[in-house]
Amino acid sequence: MANKSRRRQARRKPRSGHPADDPEHDTKQAPSVAALQGAWELGALVPAFVRWHREHGETQDPAIVLEHLTAFLCVHATVSGDSALTALEPKLMAELVALLIELDPEIALHVCTTLFQFMHFLRDTGRWSDTPESYQAVRRVLFDGMCLTRNA
Repeated sequence: MANKSRRRQARRKPRSGHPADDPEHDTKQAPSVAALQGAWELGALVPAFVRWHREHGETQDPAIVLEHLTAFLCVHATVSGDSALTALEPKLMAELVALLIELDPEIALHVCTTLFQFMHFLRDTGRWSDTPESYQAVRRVLFDGMCLTRNA
């Protein structure tokens, strides 16, 4: 047994105290508090959205819709700070949609379509928490994003 202990100790790298020197340290960045809050907020909306989507959504698989929605809204939460998912800010949405179109028009089309449905869900279920003008502005951004990606 003494030999096993010595071998284990010999294989371990000395630690300098810096996390990057620790082989067991995960170098991924921890999610921001805003991203976690956004995920929790979305998690609370998911059951109602899935029920709504089954009745009113397009033929797209709800799992794929949720995947797109989750990915985009987590990014949104990180960028926007404490902005509620039920009151998306039109200017920020326009910036994020433009960036997404620039990066990958095909994915942008799917995400804009999903978000367009999500906005419809928020309005239909009385969950939109900002002004009607803001709602229309966000829907316009998403609609324009869908049109731009189809023409790209």
